[in-house]
Amino acid sequence: MYFTDNGYSKFIRIIVAQKAAKELGNLRNVIFQDDEDH
Repeated sequence: MYFTDNGYSKFIRIIVAQKAAKELGNLRNVIFQDDEDH
């Protein structure tokens, strides 16, 4: 698969954004569960 520089950087940003959003969601769930426990 071949990307132009612009298309490739856009693709990378999407992947990074999705990964960050998933990790933030997991972190939020952990914090929320901690709050429920107390």
